[in-house]
Amino acid sequence: MQQVLAAKQAQYDKEVSSCQQQTIEMYDAAGIYPSSLMDGSHVAVASADGLCVSRKVLVKDNKIVNMVHEDGSTMPFTMSTPIQNAKCIATRIDAETGNTIYYKMYFMEDIFKK
Repeated sequence: MQQVLAAKQAQYDKEVSSCQQQTIEMYDAAGIYPSSLMDGSHVAVASADGLCVSRKVLVKDNKIVNMVHEDGSTMPFTMSTPIQNAKCIATRIDAETGNTIYYKMYFMEDIFKK
């Protein structure tokens, strides 16, 4: 059982790493980025230690206020850098550990809007 769990964890880690690398490559390849984003709902790729997901986020005053989970619940951020060139850093406190989690947020849909 431990070997199966270890193999599944290794596969998951590989997929997360691949997602993170692909996001960075696509971001870098775009070359032209919006300087800021309008208030409202946007979709961003959230990349953190062991995580790479596309999520809806709420932007206000060119900063991320919260992120919406698949089940519709929201997760507030404790801090967000201003969004520049369609990316920023946002943080939240993990309720279980008390640790600060840092998210690199990439607004890929806003970059590639026609």
